Amino acid sequence: LIRFNGNADSLQTISDYASTIAANVAADDAFGVRSSRVQSTIDLNPSIAGNTPLASLNRGDGIRNGAISLSDGVEVIQLDLTSAYNVSDVTEALSSVQLSGRELQVTLDNNGINIEYADGLGGLLRVSEVGSGNMANDLQINNVQTAGLSPVVGGDLDPIATSTTPLNRLFDGVGLGSGSFSIEQGEESYIVSTVGLTTVEDLVNRIKLSGASVEAGLDSTGRYFSLQSTESG
Repeated sequence: LIRFNGNADSLQTISDYASTIAANVAADDAFGVRSSRVQSTIDLNPSIAGNTPLASLNRGDGIRNGAISLSDGVEVIQLDLTSAYNVSDVTEALSSVQLSGRELQVTLDNNGINIEYADGLGGLLRVSEVGSGNMANDLQINNVQTAGLSPVVGGDLDPIATSTTPLNRLFDGVGLGSGSFSIEQGEESYIVSTVGLTTVEDLVNRIKLSGASVEAGLDSTGRYFSLQSTESG
């Protein structure tokens, strides 16, 4: 049995101006002591919340910050959202808008942003880009290709998971239930309980403390969970 206790980092040396190359072969590449990765086939698909960073939306492509235009057909307001960091920054800015004296009500569902007149009445409510911007499109609330009426039901913003994503927001808000699972390595079995965990990072840490010789975490896309044994043999 061989156990890998190092990391896969490479030592970089300068090869040219602003350019580096690896100066070593990582132990994992040299000896091949880690197993193939076991990756989930189920998208973690977290629901959005106010503290969801805009950079994690649209499968990690994020939002191209800029300004958006709102109109009731009489009044046009351009809303500057260039400094918005998370979803709350956007919803709070939208909620501050009044069109011809009518306030807007902005809500979130599991997938996106919804906008309507706070008085509950219908009417024209058009959301569009300012100039050559893309923010309304990226926020999935650009409705110029429709009748442009209230309410504006936003599309799926499809955020990725991060280490701080709450477990109860995974799987479109269904969440990861409390229970346990086992990791089998050779003749050993390691039980991992999810009871009392709050975030993805909590789950990763619980797996590390289980005694299993594995690396755990999100894959590079932030959409799947993966495990990799650090033992070979």
